[in-house]
Amino acid sequence: MFLHRVQALLAAVPLLLVPIALGLVWSFEPPALREASQGGEPTTVVNGDRVQSTLVENIESRLAESEPEVLVIGNSYALTNVSPEGIAKGLGLAESQVMVVAVPNTVSSHWYAILKNRVYANGHRPRFVILLSDLQSALAVSPRSESSLTNLNVHLSDHEPVLEAKLQQIDDYTTRRLRTNRVKMRDYALKGARNLLVDVLYWREFEQRNRARTNAAMDRVFHAKNTDLRLHTSIGPGVADYELEITAFDPADLPHPRASLIPEIAQLVDANGGTAVFLRPPMSPLLPDDVGDVVPEESEALVAKIVDKRAGWYVDLRDLDMHAGHFDNVDHMNEEGARRFTEATAQLLKQILTVEGKRGRPAEYDLFDAVRLTPRGVVPTEIRARFKAGELPSVELPDTVGARADVAERPMPDWAHVSDTETRKATPFAARCSPLRVLEDGVALPLPNVPCHEVGEHGLGRACHSDEAVFYTSTDGTQPGDGTHAYTIALDETRSCAGGLWLFPDDQARIEVPPAALARLDDGAGVLRLQLYDFGGDEDRRAEVRVALRSAKEDFADVVWQTDGAATRLEKAARLEPAVRQGMRDVHLRVENRSDHYLLLTSAVLAEKKRKN
Repeated sequence: MFLHRVQALLAAVPLLLVPIALGLVWSFEPPALREASQGGEPTTVVNGDRVQSTLVENIESRLAESEPEVLVIGNSYALTNVSPEGIAKGLGLAESQVMVVAVPNTVSSHWYAILKNRVYANGHRPRFVILLSDLQSALAVSPRSESSLTNLNVHLSDHEPVLEAKLQQIDDYTTRRLRTNRVKMRDYALKGARNLLVDVLYWREFEQRNRARTNAAMDRVFHAKNTDLRLHTSIGPGVADYELEITAFDPADLPHPRASLIPEIAQLVDANGGTAVFLRPPMSPLLPDDVGDVVPEESEALVAKIVDKRAGWYVDLRDLDMHAGHFDNVDHMNEEGARRFTEATAQLLKQILTVEGKRGRPAEYDLFDAVRLTPRGVVPTEIRARFKAGELPSVELPDTVGARADVAERPMPDWAHVSDTETRKATPFAARCSPLRVLEDGVALPLPNVPCHEVGEHGLGRACHSDEAVFYTSTDGTQPGDGTHAYTIALDETRSCAGGLWLFPDDQARIEVPPAALARLDDGAGVLRLQLYDFGGDEDRRAEVRVALRSAKEDFADVVWQTDGAATRLEKAARLEPAVRQGMRDVHLRVENRSDHYLLLTSAVLAEKKRKN
């Protein structure tokens, strides 16, 4: 009996080679991919949701309903990394005026076809078109899979000279099909071998009904939900999900920027009265340097020049301050990371509006923007501030609780109101920015304010502040309680928080207004708008704040405001009389906290007076 099974198995092996050979000359599509192919199927996946219409119908109906001012187009990063509600709020638009079209595993040819045939051909004219993707996908022209090709075909018209010329310039489809089918046939062969072993050893026959039952049973056992994919998603780009699949490119195979569709997309958007913003997102710091969005250096520099020449913007946000806790996997952000990335994007769009001076909007400059557009590209904001001299409020150091030998825990229930948990809820950047710092031998640990699970998983100088306690690890892997180092807890002397500043009880900050801020305001600054959060202290009384804007010779504003009590946000505006003129120097903002509350400054905007259209 055993010999009979072995003979049956050996006889079936050649059959497995047939689909592999056919894959070199024919086009195959696994059912799961075919279902999510986005094309003309009755049920498709758009922005992560299944819809009972074709992709074309869905996009066109949504465009007609919203007439968006901001249109975000891209691969799966456009689905996970940005919040349309956050963009709308940051720009003062209705939520319906920001629309996202995220089609997984797409490249620039898809986005060009959507813009040309779905957006502009139907009379829509968004103010901003954001192309949100890795730079590899923005440079790539050729679809890399059968489903990706289907996604492109449904958007093509009868006359596509630009796309035809670009595709012929890269390579022919036969070569691409051989490349992609090689992977599909490998999957077919492995799955076939798996099922064949069950058929031979269990059923001992090859009837159709048994093969179907075998396949269904094996699919249930090996479904992704039953598999721990954390190792897979921590070593390379992409995730094991068809709806979020990103195809990695070999940098050597990427087209030269002038042979890509980036010039044509920027020109197409500009010709239709919009501004193209090519937005390159950051990826998790756990992603190896040689695996992620790797593009030749000369290509990166040339892309920025090409886009700028066509009145667009190339915005590289890879240096945005983000940590592993902001990502679901090595390249796709979680909700917390998306909130942070969205806030940075909204800030940059407002700056672009100021630079372009379109539609009669008053120009403005926020001293606390976390990122800034400069001639050198996007750079983190540097806030120049000085604080009142004197000792910081003391922090009582409780006993260590050894929950784990390598992670120290110090209960801090009296400091819950300024914990990472509370600041993350309130701040625009979803910033974990407790002002408490753990000092190792008098030096602050290098990685504060990370998610608490990250402290235990990665250690090496990480710390977090929950509602109940402060958790931390040593910088060198030793056990914090073994006496190798001495640990204390103090307030952060820099008072920094993702583009904002803390004001401790009875604290005072003197913040410089850089000349670049006034240089952008043709009519000078006529209004000061301030936003701060009151994180409490004594909950029985309000916090009083004195705000003054001055130069060496003039006073422009001097007002006193009160918060509504602990855990509230204060937003106030003061008219500047006289206005702060262009070219003035030594202008500074002075903010004084006249309470025992902990206040967090998150925005200080100098704006022109409202213009008449």
